[in-house]
Amino acid sequence: MPRLPKYDPLDVPASKEDINRLRDELEVAPVTVLGHYIDFDEKSEKRMVDAIALWDELGEEVLAWTMADNSEVQLSKPQLEDILVAARIARGTRALALHQRAKQFKAQGGTLRDLQDWRDETPSKTPTQDGKH
Repeated sequence: MPRLPKYDPLDVPASKEDINRLRDELEVAPVTVLGHYIDFDEKSEKRMVDAIALWDELGEEVLAWTMADNSEVQLSKPQLEDILVAARIARGTRALALHQRAKQFKAQGGTLRDLQDWRDETPSKTPTQDGKH
C-alpha cells in the first residue's frame, strides 16, 4: 500500500488576512539604527518625541534609554534626536518593502510555509554581537 505524504499544516494557501497580519507584525518590529537596537512602534516613537520635547525641563545631560533587548544606554538629547530621525527613515523604508512584498504574495499566491520563510528572512530579531541579524 502506498504511503501518504506527511501532512504539513503550513502547506496550505495563505489568506489575505494571513499576509496582512505578518506584514503588520514585521512593520512594527524593532530596528537597528546608529548601532542601537530599538523598539520603534507608535508607542515607542511617542516616548522618544515626548522625551526630546521635555528634555530641557528634566535638567539632565543624558538619560538612560532602554533598548529593544532591555539593555540600557546613556543618550544625550542630540543622540536621541539622531536616533529618532534614523528610526523614522528605517521604519519607512522597511514598511515600503514589506508592503511591496505583501502585494507580491497576494498576486502570486503562497502558502503559510512561504510566510514563515518571509518572517525568518526579515531582519527583525535581536542583532548578534557584530550588529547583524
